[in-house]
Amino acid sequence: MSKTSLTVLIIIEGQAPASVELKRVDKNLTVSCNCSSEDKICSHIISTLFGEEAKIVGCDGTLTKTIADMLAGSDVEHAFWKLRDLTVKSAKLKAELAQAQTNLGEAIIDFKPW
Repeated sequence: MSKTSLTVLIIIEGQAPASVELKRVDKNLTVSCNCSSEDKICSHIISTLFGEEAKIVGCDGTLTKTIADMLAGSDVEHAFWKLRDLTVKSAKLKAELAQAQTNLGEAIIDFKPW
C-alpha cells in the first residue's frame, strides 16, 4: 500500500456528523477528526477504527474492509489491537462487576435487621 486516503462520517446525535480523515503512506497511518474534542484520539476515531457500522454514515461492508486494510501492517496496527483487546476485556469485567454487586445486594437483603 503506497498512498491511500479516506474520509468517514460518524453520526453524532442531534449534530452534523464528525468527519474522520484516514491517510496512509507506506506504513504510516494518520487519523484525525474535525470534532471539538481536544483529545488526540476521540470516540469518533475509535468508532471508525473499530468499524462500528451503526455509527458510520452510509456504512457498508466495503467501507469497513477499506478501514481494516488501511490498519493492516501500519504503524498503528499494534496499538489498535491492544486497545481493542483491552476494550473487550473491560466490557466483560464491567458486566461481571455489575453482577457481583447485584449478587452482594441480594445477599445483604437477607441479613437486614428490620
